[in-house]
Amino acid sequence: MPRQGPGFPGAFTVVKVGGSLVADRDRLRRVLSSLADGEDGPVAIVPGGGALADAVRTTQTALGFSGSSSFGVDRGSQ
Repeated sequence: MPRQGPGFPGAFTVVKVGGSLVADRDRLRRVLSSLADGEDGPVAIVPGGGALADAVRTTQTALGFSGSSSFGVDRGSQ
């Protein structure tokens, strides 16, 4: 349950949707459905990993960004 109250105004849960989850359509639908019911409060979904991370790397290369400027990008598959 997200922490809420005077010390945590507007608190929400952050969920990273990684490549293995995106690759498993049924599992992805179950996870997103359970988040959509709102029982756990507000949720921010962050895409990353797998094909999503590959697309970011391809775009960075096309735009001339160096690897060091891509902090925060999942590099586990490299």
